[in-house]
Amino acid sequence: MSVPTVQLRLFGAFGVLAGKNKDDVMLPASSTVYSLLRGLSDVYGKDFRDELFSGACELNESFAVMINGAIIDPVNAGEIYLNPGDDIALLPVFMGGG
Repeated sequence: MSVPTVQLRLFGAFGVLAGKNKDDVMLPASSTVYSLLRGLSDVYGKDFRDELFSGACELNESFAVMINGAIIDPVNAGEIYLNPGDDIALLPVFMGGG
């Protein structure tokens, strides 16, 4: 029996802080994007958590989450359920100037 997992890709500071750019993450039943991010912050430590969250539980606006190539609204992170095999990417927000 295989363990349900999602494929995680980490870009920018997320990859640096985690010490890796890719990971397979075990997925507990009924996992949401928010619960995945909380779990990742426990695994990868305080600096990683600080990139994700402002305060105790509010998500920062300084990054984007993609699921299977589609950017999601972090406001809904607690309502978006993950499926085994999903491809999750954490990306810093890119700002341009000219």
